[in-house]
Amino acid sequence: MSGLSGVRYKVFFTPRSSISDYGDEIDVSDRIRLDGLQKIKRSIDSGDYGFGVYTYDDIDLKGFNKNGIFNGPEDSRSMFPAGRDGCIVKVVFTQYDNEDNETDTIVFNGLINEEATRLDVVKEIITLRVLSLDSIIRNTKVPAGIITNNVTVKQALIQILSSNRIEQILNIDEANINPSLDLEIDVGSVFDDQPAKDAIDDLLLVSNSVMIIDSDLNVIVRPRTEKTDRPILKLYGKSDQFGRENIINLAEYNSGFHRVFTSIVVNDVEKSNAGLSSDYGVRQKAFTFDFLTDAEKESQVAQTLLDEFKAAKTELVVKVPIRTILTYDLLDRVSINYPLRVKPVANKFLPVVGVSELGETDTPLPLQFGSLSIDPRIAFKIIEIAEDPKNFSAEVKLRQIGVDVFDGQFNTPGSFILGFAVLGDALLQPTVDECATWNPSVLGAAQMGCTEVA
Repeated sequence: MSGLSGVRYKVFFTPRSSISDYGDEIDVSDRIRLDGLQKIKRSIDSGDYGFGVYTYDDIDLKGFNKNGIFNGPEDSRSMFPAGRDGCIVKVVFTQYDNEDNETDTIVFNGLINEEATRLDVVKEIITLRVLSLDSIIRNTKVPAGIITNNVTVKQALIQILSSNRIEQILNIDEANINPSLDLEIDVGSVFDDQPAKDAIDDLLLVSNSVMIIDSDLNVIVRPRTEKTDRPILKLYGKSDQFGRENIINLAEYNSGFHRVFTSIVVNDVEKSNAGLSSDYGVRQKAFTFDFLTDAEKESQVAQTLLDEFKAAKTELVVKVPIRTILTYDLLDRVSINYPLRVKPVANKFLPVVGVSELGETDTPLPLQFGSLSIDPRIAFKIIEIAEDPKNFSAEVKLRQIGVDVFDGQFNTPGSFILGFAVLGDALLQPTVDECATWNPSVLGAAQMGCTEVA
């Protein structure tokens, strides 16, 4: 599946060799139509007017079925000796450098769903429905009795995920299961015979956590906060003064008001924020969790979810080249330098060095154009990535980090983001020692009350 020069997508199938075992991985890239790979999307909390939805989209693959290679096991020419259903599918984005060295990045893992497979016999085109890996969880039930009273959320998640059916596909490691709010469950029998996906969704919501399946098929449960131990994705608009533009388009910019809730009700317990209710109005969301009966725990869950979603946080969608997003994932941090377009006054010098004063005639301040500018100090996190293999681009949905009205900025001492200086701190009326050690962040800056000038 070739596309732009130096890049392509590759598709690999690992068919079942029997009901319980898998065979070898097979490269089927040349048998998949270039336009047969749909958008690949993964998201957390990205649906409007709500939260608590963790989605890994299913995809369709269109393949050339000449000689019946994609037929069922009844055809001796088929690559599926034990049937198509449950075949592991891996989609890889491949880049080549000038010396033809290859770099592969896994962008999707899934399982073929036999129910949705369709063949056009005349055109010899087969459409294979590939379910995301969490589909194995969707198709599993919680055995009765495995969740008992007073077990913690973490213990319950491990019990549900430690199913032979799930562990045949996914890697379950207790060290990777770390819910944010690890409460004890009051009534474990509520989960008996529930679909595993429903049970896990409720446990994640109660614990204010998210579940991610990484490219190595590890199941990770963690807080929904941004990943501070990961590199920051730096994006630049078309008017960046250093020409670092990597944003194709920026759309759906909004205040995040649609995801604001000033009142949370858990069972019969309500928690609200009076101050923000007067600003935003009473925006209530109610949940029923039958496995919680203790009022103190219900209050703790309600307060935790209220604290998370009580304030409006800016959201937007940026379109970038696939290459830009490849090494980043959900909940990674993002900085956007999106300045206004600057145009000098006709026949006047555009000041770059020095300061232009009001009323200045030789170097007047330039004109600025554009409907929006975004300061790179504003810190975002990724809540959705939708890759478009046809165009080798990705739409990335972002939400400002933080939980309060005035947080959500990159302001850690000693940090640096291109386009905005944060190095050093300018102090008013510093002591003599502070003058000696002051590290200015902008050439030409001086401290007030200090005799030294940098």
